[in-house]
Amino acid sequence: MMTFYWTLRVLCIALIWNRITSKEPQDTSQLLPQNTRRKQYTIQVSLTQNNKLTSNHLECTEPEELKINDNWELIWIQIKITGTNNLYVESFYRPPDADDTEYLAHLHTSLSRIPEGTHVWLGGDFNLGDINWEDECVKQCAAKSGPSHHLLNISKDHFLNQVVVEPTRITDTCENILDLFFTNNSSLVNKVNVLPGISDHETVYTESSLRPIKTKLPPREVFTYKKGDSDAIKTALKNMEKEFSELKASNQPVEIIWTKFKTKLINLMEKHIPKKTIRGYKTKKHG
Repeated sequence: MMTFYWTLRVLCIALIWNRITSKEPQDTSQLLPQNTRRKQYTIQVSLTQNNKLTSNHLECTEPEELKINDNWELIWIQIKITGTNNLYVESFYRPPDADDTEYLAHLHTSLSRIPEGTHVWLGGDFNLGDINWEDECVKQCAAKSGPSHHLLNISKDHFLNQVVVEPTRITDTCENILDLFFTNNSSLVNKVNVLPGISDHETVYTESSLRPIKTKLPPREVFTYKKGDSDAIKTALKNMEKEFSELKASNQPVEIIWTKFKTKLINLMEKHIPKKTIRGYKTKKHG
């Protein structure tokens, strides 16, 4: 039997840069107008089967119902893969000077349009470092408590878990978790690492499965209690009553009494309850 291993790679890039500035610009034509922000969003997707690129089982589209006005810096794609539920991936950016909640309101609206029973991966630079993600609460004396509470409420309303717990922006004075990764099935997340980035932010690397993998268990014996001789076990246990009463009266340690009882009970089970061999599977995450 040949086994196929599929690996889906998704790269989310949100490049945002403000107007070019320098202390002594040599060419003023290079300067962009004040408050001008250039934006470039990319979500690159590839599927490999046994380490070979393939597109036979992969379909990617940008859902019309999830498209947002260009003024709001997010993009969604829908990924259809044969044999698993659809995956929705979003790349999101919230400017650090955005004190209003409209960015997060649009995020909430787009999440509300995603069908139930699908996988959701949401990643990006949220620029909200006032959240303690291990305790899922806003830090005391938070500078941006409003948007921080709003983001926490959104994650809870849509059953999303944020899995990045290491700082993604480190300066001489502070360390903050600004770049986040949310998923609606954190039990399938295999690995989360923060790696050196190409800007003042680090890169978040996440490995996650889209479905659990079943592995075959070795054969094992189990008791068939329905076919056991319960009357014989009850009689034997009643005959043991005097012995254990004497142990208790002699102030024997509880551990000794329990060990004797456990040993006798196992012996009774082995004697009066038949066994059968079973084979089965257990479910685990794909490593």
